[in-house]
Amino acid sequence: MNILILGTSNSILKNGYVSGLKRALPNASWTSLSSGASPGIQFSKYAKMDFTSYDLVVLDSVPNDEQYALQTPGYSYSNQNKRILLEVVSTISSQTKLIVLGIAIRDFFAKPSAIYTDRENLANNMGAQFIDFSSLLKVYQYLYDDVYSNHPAHPKDEISNKIGYYLGVAISHHYDHITNGAECVDYSKNFEIVSTHLNEGEIRNYKNSLTEAQYLECEKGHTMSISTQKKLIGFFVNGFQTNTFIQLTADNGAVLTVPLLYKRMEKGFLNLFAPLATFQTIKTLTVVDQYEGALQFKPRMTTGKRDIHTPKLQLGSFIHWDSEDESNLTAYNKVSNSNHLVLSDTVKNSVTDEVLKAIQASYTQSSGLTKIRYFFKLLRFKHRFKVTSLK
Repeated sequence: MNILILGTSNSILKNGYVSGLKRALPNASWTSLSSGASPGIQFSKYAKMDFTSYDLVVLDSVPNDEQYALQTPGYSYSNQNKRILLEVVSTISSQTKLIVLGIAIRDFFAKPSAIYTDRENLANNMGAQFIDFSSLLKVYQYLYDDVYSNHPAHPKDEISNKIGYYLGVAISHHYDHITNGAECVDYSKNFEIVSTHLNEGEIRNYKNSLTEAQYLECEKGHTMSISTQKKLIGFFVNGFQTNTFIQLTADNGAVLTVPLLYKRMEKGFLNLFAPLATFQTIKTLTVVDQYEGALQFKPRMTTGKRDIHTPKLQLGSFIHWDSEDESNLTAYNKVSNSNHLVLSDTVKNSVTDEVLKAIQASYTQSSGLTKIRYFFKLLRFKHRFKVTSLK
């Protein structure tokens, strides 16, 4: 089985859910194109990829989308954002089986955000499987005082690893019975990935055990012309080697300033997608030293101020998009009688069984007041998760 993962930092963590997946599917081949601290629209970079070469694609972007759309001033959860994600999901699902992973950040764990709910509805309508990670973590709350790590977007590795393992087992059991979205549309023609600038100038190449990347190094005053008529939705940068402002000049003459004020490191690379708050056709990009006035939007992980060094930008690919139907969001409306939770429900059964057995064991091995507490914990657990008998 050939599996592609398009994910957040949750998909990169050494002992996270991917490690559990690999334990359950030891003979699978894996490709990861994951990137942390970047919204899900970054994956439109791969819209023209041949997804039929993969038996399964896992898409994990909910936590970064929640942080950008709901916790980043100046960045909105616009219809254009939703439409781009719709087209990415539809394009993948039109070619192969797709799992959409729903990992919420801590702030939206108790009550699902609009991002989380919309993502389940989108998976439902596009013939994809949705993994309701939050519902699984709520079962584990009966074993753990806190199901999240110190990072607001990362469930504890131990828990994620077990969920990943159960998901892998569920995939092996149900793979032949889940389908791709045969009626989905391939929207790849709506996207244009521009990287011609990576063939000239001072190019920096990076590689680590997970991925590799290439950037054009730009210093103060560097101006680049952009020829496409499609709207610019964002671009990739090396966050470890970028601290500058850039000015984007639109086709109507408007000038947009974006602060790419990341904390520079002595070496290495951090591949980040810097989205624009509003999408429009851009004609030029210029690296500038400073900017006076109020900035409406600062990409995540930026520091908010210029450092003492010469302004520098390490620039990767641009992503451009245009759609004739960008206002059509009907796929976000819930459709009944879907089997989009087959894998998620199977995983939940495994998690429920594990936690039930653990509580039962603690009840059996305890005495006195502790035994009474475990007895009532068992009753609450059975009632909440509709467990009909103790095993």
